[in-house]
Amino acid sequence: MPAPLPTLTTRDVQPLLAEALRRWKLAGADVRGLGAINIQIADLPGATLATAHGRTITLDANAAGHGWFIDRTPRSDSEFTRKGNQGEQNRIDLLTVLIHEIGHLLGHKHDADGVMDAELGVGMRELPSL
Repeated sequence: MPAPLPTLTTRDVQPLLAEALRRWKLAGADVRGLGAINIQIADLPGATLATAHGRTITLDANAAGHGWFIDRTPRSDSEFTRKGNQGEQNRIDLLTVLIHEIGHLLGHKHDADGVMDAELGVGMRELPSL
């Protein structure tokens, strides 16, 4: 039997939340109106990775069974450009999910591709664009 996946904590999320906001700002979004974003961690149903309502983002505790890739160097995307597995393969990128959910808080709807695509594959990083 495989080892259980580690459970996400709000402490894991905070640096990546700050980087997700920075990435939207770099893309030209005005994030000042968002105010403080609350993070909740829960066991979400089925394949749901996260939801956003009001000023709250709720993240699934174990990325719908895939496990989270918690990037310790979020300003660098090197894990996704270097060959081999730096921990991102077979995991859901927490930074991408946070960028996606902040996109919803900014008023963006799902799109056919990119960071606002309704589905995210394992080992993938998507970045915001306006």
